[in-house]
Amino acid sequence: GRNALVAMRTALDVTAHNVANAATPGYHRQEVVFEDISPGVLISRTTTGRGVRVADVRRLYDEFVGSQIRLESGNRSYWEVFNTHFPQIEAVFNDESGGGLAEPLNTFFSSWDEVSQHPEEYASRELLLKNGEYLAERLGSAYRTLEDLKKGLYDEAATTVDEVNELLGQIAELNRKIALAPGVLDLRDQRDLLLDRLNGLVRVTAFEEPNHKVTLLLGGTPLLEGETVHSLSVSHGTDGEIRYSVNLPGGARDVTDLIAGGKLKGITDLRDRTLAGYMDRLNAFAVNLTQEVNARHREGFGLDGATGQDFFLSPVSVTDPSGGGVVSKVAVSDPDALDYHRFQIDYVHNPPEDGGDFTVTDLTTGQVVSATVSIDPTTMRRTLSFSGLEVTVDGPMTADESFQVQVLKNAASSVSVTVANPESVAAARAVFQVDGTNDTILIDTGTVTQVKLPHGVYTGEELAALLESEVENASGGAVDLTVAFNPQVKMFRVENSPASSSSIDILWEDPSTTGGSLFGFSSDTPPLAPGDVVSSQSSVEAFAGAGIPGDNGNALALSALADEEVMAGRTPTEFYRELVSQVGVDGAASERMYSFQDSVVQGLEQKMEEMGGVNLDEEAANLIRFQKSFEAAAKMIQVADELLSTLIEMAGR
Repeated sequence: GRNALVAMRTALDVTAHNVANAATPGYHRQEVVFEDISPGVLISRTTTGRGVRVADVRRLYDEFVGSQIRLESGNRSYWEVFNTHFPQIEAVFNDESGGGLAEPLNTFFSSWDEVSQHPEEYASRELLLKNGEYLAERLGSAYRTLEDLKKGLYDEAATTVDEVNELLGQIAELNRKIALAPGVLDLRDQRDLLLDRLNGLVRVTAFEEPNHKVTLLLGGTPLLEGETVHSLSVSHGTDGEIRYSVNLPGGARDVTDLIAGGKLKGITDLRDRTLAGYMDRLNAFAVNLTQEVNARHREGFGLDGATGQDFFLSPVSVTDPSGGGVVSKVAVSDPDALDYHRFQIDYVHNPPEDGGDFTVTDLTTGQVVSATVSIDPTTMRRTLSFSGLEVTVDGPMTADESFQVQVLKNAASSVSVTVANPESVAAARAVFQVDGTNDTILIDTGTVTQVKLPHGVYTGEELAALLESEVENASGGAVDLTVAFNPQVKMFRVENSPASSSSIDILWEDPSTTGGSLFGFSSDTPPLAPGDVVSSQSSVEAFAGAGIPGDNGNALALSALADEEVMAGRTPTEFYRELVSQVGVDGAASERMYSFQDSVVQGLEQKMEEMGGVNLDEEAANLIRFQKSFEAAAKMIQVADELLSTLIEMAGR
């Protein structure tokens, strides 16, 4: 009876403890395990045991389900980061609410169309500049918003690291207490709750030592050994990305690549992969748009005669070759390969004029990078492709030289309009006036012949074709010329086909020749044997007219950019829409994955609750059951006492 009283009293205490902690986070129901007390030495078949005792008090906790909850909670926290921040990202590209770039982009190209319809009007040019500034401002604003979000994510990572270290310290203290009193189940509940919270921040591996202390590993690197905490720290890497380190006795160890789940992994991936990818594409959009617009704007003339001017401030740092070539355009062909390094391009001239040899060196890493070179045989325009970039070099390169190229890290936010005067908007084409002062060319193909060019106004391409046909006709078919005009450097290139039957000498300096200045040849060139090539020695910019008043050829060319595949095989609008679509797809995926992971965690928590949760109705029934057992044991002692008293009285008689 005494043993039963003690056991039932313990059971009542455990039940009362369960009831008291029914709403305590992380608490798991405790249960008394009874065992009978054997009678000791067996005397007879009618001998009974000596009652009951409490063998153990256990908590109803499933280790496997607990480990699954930690794993899936980490996955939920990972997607929660994306789901929380994606509305801010989507707002940057939300064209329906006026936050995107589609409207200012379309307005900008429409403004060029308006200028082409009224090329002499000041108002249309002024409106173009305003719309260009608006596009640049919106582009910069979008980039800066993403940049601010990126900075905010770093601050959030730093706060999360502080929280991780605080949890490690609390778990270390619980390790100490549990080692002193391993049977205190409430301390284990508290430790498991902290481990759940820790795995929501960063995925760790936990195992219990024989001394009942847990050791925590981050991808094999210890974060907690018994009561010793190895704190986590965060910093910026050399590339600006987030780097995490564990401070060990031998020094800090970089564990960035070991973080496999939880909130920290979500912050890192969102900031340095997803968000950085959007910013790279926004930079690529800014680079390609400004480079294409600038390249065509340089070809044209303003009402004030200005030419060769950029429309936008270029987000690319370029040093031009010193031997005559010009870097006319830098395009981003692969945003994922864009690394914002500075590259040096070394060129070795191999006469007669050909592509030459190029070597590209990444000055940031000091490594030579692989590059391919394509050459336009007509204009000798060279395009170098490397590290996600395409660098176009125009003009004759006649010497060994080098130049450098770098896309600015904040390309999208550095764009602005550089044309200050509406009259300088280059709406007109580069045109050439052929008249009685420059219409005569003298050629020698064995016979000296005078060529007269028809008078009129020609574009560079039209003038090149005119020179080609007139000289070929004058030579009687002895030569087959290819004459090309490069609008980027405003130079002409003359090639005598290898199939020609005769050499040709164009006598540019002969007194009878008046067309030298028209084509930019300031001195005689050597006779061109079949296969030989010559380019004008100087730009014909000084000899080109400022365009015909009312000419809109260049404005039309700039307006047509809207429908040309000038951005990695896409039109500007298509390139931007792909970026917007990707943001939308990623945002929907993050919402879907978070919802899925949340349902998985809730299912596991429900399963754990079914096993270890406190049911007040069940505990109330247990209270009654254990109370009745306690009362019965007391009654048994009372009866035994009465029986003993009776026996003593009988014996006394």
